[in-house]
Amino acid sequence: MNLSYIAPATSFDTPASPSASSVASFTSTKKATDDKRRKRVLTAEQLLTNRLRSKEYYEAHKDKVLQKLRNHYSENREKERQRQREKYRRAKAKKQPVASLDAKYALQVSTSHQPTVVAPVSDQRLQIHFLLN
Repeated sequence: MNLSYIAPATSFDTPASPSASSVASFTSTKKATDDKRRKRVLTAEQLLTNRLRSKEYYEAHKDKVLQKLRNHYSENREKERQRQREKYRRAKAKKQPVASLDAKYALQVSTSHQPTVVAPVSDQRLQIHFLLN
Protein backbone atom coordinates (compact mmCIF):
# COMPACT_ATOMS: atom_id res chain seq x y z
CA MET A 1 0.00 0.00 0.00
CA ASN A 2 1.42 3.34 -1.04
CA LEU A 3 1.17 5.85 1.79
CA SER A 4 2.26 9.07 0.19
CA TYR A 5 0.32 11.28 2.61
CA ILE A 6 2.47 12.99 5.22
CA ALA A 7 0.66 14.94 7.90
CA PRO A 8 1.84 18.50 8.48
CA ALA A 9 3.72 19.14 11.68
CA THR A 10 1.64 20.64 14.47
CA SER A 11 2.46 22.07 17.85
CA PHE A 12 0.46 19.27 19.48
CA ASP A 13 1.63 15.72 19.96
CA THR A 14 -1.46 14.28 18.22
CA PRO A 15 -1.08 13.53 14.53
CA ALA A 16 -3.19 15.61 12.16
CA SER A 17 -6.01 13.82 10.38
CA PRO A 18 -6.03 14.03 6.59
CA SER A 19 -8.66 16.22 4.94
CA ALA A 20 -11.52 14.73 2.95
CA SER A 21 -10.06 15.88 -0.37
CA SER A 22 -6.68 14.30 0.30
CA VAL A 23 -8.37 11.05 1.33
CA ALA A 24 -10.45 11.07 -1.87
CA SER A 25 -7.40 11.70 -4.03
CA PHE A 26 -5.50 8.97 -2.20
CA THR A 27 -8.27 6.43 -2.80
CA SER A 28 -8.55 7.39 -6.47
CA THR A 29 -4.79 6.98 -6.98
CA LYS A 30 -4.93 3.68 -5.12
CA LYS A 31 -7.68 2.44 -7.44
CA ALA A 32 -5.69 3.54 -10.50
CA THR A 33 -2.64 1.64 -9.28
CA ASP A 34 -4.79 -1.42 -8.57
CA ASP A 35 -6.02 -1.35 -12.17
CA LYS A 36 -2.45 -1.14 -13.41
CA ARG A 37 -1.43 -4.07 -11.25
CA ARG A 38 -4.21 -6.24 -12.62
CA LYS A 39 -3.11 -5.72 -16.21
CA ARG A 40 -0.97 -8.61 -17.30
CA VAL A 41 1.70 -8.01 -19.91
CA LEU A 42 2.33 -11.04 -22.07
CA THR A 43 5.79 -11.96 -23.20
CA ALA A 44 6.67 -12.29 -26.87
CA GLU A 45 6.59 -16.09 -26.55
CA GLN A 46 3.11 -16.04 -25.02
CA LEU A 47 1.85 -13.70 -27.74
CA LEU A 48 3.27 -16.00 -30.39
CA THR A 49 1.72 -19.14 -28.89
CA ASN A 50 -1.63 -17.38 -28.52
CA ARG A 51 -1.45 -16.23 -32.13
CA LEU A 52 -0.65 -19.75 -33.35
CA ARG A 53 -3.42 -21.28 -31.23
CA SER A 54 -5.93 -18.76 -32.60
CA LYS A 55 -4.81 -19.44 -36.15
CA GLU A 56 -5.21 -23.21 -35.70
CA TYR A 57 -8.68 -22.77 -34.20
CA TYR A 58 -9.72 -20.43 -37.02
CA GLU A 59 -8.52 -22.88 -39.68
CA ALA A 60 -10.31 -25.78 -37.99
CA HIS A 61 -13.58 -23.88 -37.40
CA LYS A 62 -13.54 -21.29 -40.18
CA ASP A 63 -17.22 -21.67 -41.15
CA LYS A 64 -18.40 -21.43 -37.56
CA VAL A 65 -16.23 -18.38 -36.82
CA LEU A 66 -17.31 -16.55 -39.98
CA GLN A 67 -20.98 -17.33 -39.35
CA LYS A 68 -20.69 -15.95 -35.83
CA LEU A 69 -19.02 -12.80 -37.17
CA ARG A 70 -21.77 -12.34 -39.76
CA ASN A 71 -24.47 -12.74 -37.10
CA HIS A 72 -22.84 -10.22 -34.79
CA TYR A 73 -22.36 -7.80 -37.68
CA SER A 74 -25.99 -8.03 -38.79
CA GLU A 75 -27.29 -7.67 -35.21
CA ASN A 76 -25.12 -4.67 -34.49
CA ARG A 77 -25.92 -3.15 -37.88
CA GLU A 78 -29.65 -3.49 -37.28
CA LYS A 79 -29.34 -1.97 -33.80
CA GLU A 80 -27.34 0.94 -35.20
CA ARG A 81 -29.82 1.49 -38.03
CA GLN A 82 -32.72 1.49 -35.56
CA ARG A 83 -30.87 3.98 -33.36
CA GLN A 84 -30.26 6.25 -36.38
CA ARG A 85 -33.94 6.00 -37.39
CA GLU A 86 -35.05 7.03 -33.91
CA LYS A 87 -32.57 9.91 -33.93
CA TYR A 88 -33.90 11.05 -37.32
CA ARG A 89 -37.51 10.83 -36.11
CA ARG A 90 -36.75 12.90 -33.02
CA ALA A 91 -34.94 15.54 -35.06
CA LYS A 92 -37.75 15.69 -37.60
CA ALA A 93 -40.40 15.90 -34.88
CA LYS A 94 -38.58 18.86 -33.31
CA LYS A 95 -38.56 20.72 -36.64
CA GLN A 96 -42.24 20.23 -37.39
CA PRO A 97 -44.59 22.96 -36.20
CA VAL A 98 -47.44 22.00 -33.90
CA ALA A 99 -50.15 22.88 -36.46
CA SER A 100 -48.90 20.37 -39.01
CA LEU A 101 -48.78 17.71 -36.32
CA ASP A 102 -52.44 18.42 -35.50
CA ALA A 103 -53.37 18.19 -39.19
CA LYS A 104 -51.52 14.90 -39.56
CA TYR A 105 -53.22 13.55 -36.44
CA ALA A 106 -56.63 14.60 -37.77
CA LEU A 107 -55.82 12.98 -41.12
CA GLN A 108 -54.75 9.75 -39.42
CA VAL A 109 -57.89 9.70 -37.32
CA SER A 110 -60.13 10.42 -40.31
CA THR A 111 -58.53 7.69 -42.44
CA SER A 112 -58.94 5.05 -39.75
CA HIS A 113 -61.98 2.79 -39.92
CA GLN A 114 -63.53 4.15 -36.76
CA PRO A 115 -66.03 7.03 -37.03
CA THR A 116 -64.48 10.30 -35.91
CA VAL A 117 -65.73 13.61 -34.63
CA VAL A 118 -62.42 15.43 -35.07
CA ALA A 119 -62.55 18.06 -37.78
CA PRO A 120 -59.36 18.41 -39.81
CA VAL A 121 -57.42 21.54 -38.95
CA SER A 122 -57.03 23.72 -42.02
CA ASP A 123 -53.82 25.50 -42.80
CA GLN A 124 -54.17 29.29 -42.84
CA ARG A 125 -52.05 29.56 -45.99
CA LEU A 126 -54.75 27.76 -47.98
CA GLN A 127 -57.59 30.05 -46.93
CA ILE A 128 -58.88 32.68 -49.39
CA HIS A 129 -58.38 35.76 -47.20
CA PHE A 130 -54.75 34.76 -46.66
CA LEU A 131 -54.14 34.26 -50.40
CA LEU A 132 -55.75 37.58 -51.39
CA ASN A 133 -53.71 39.70 -48.99
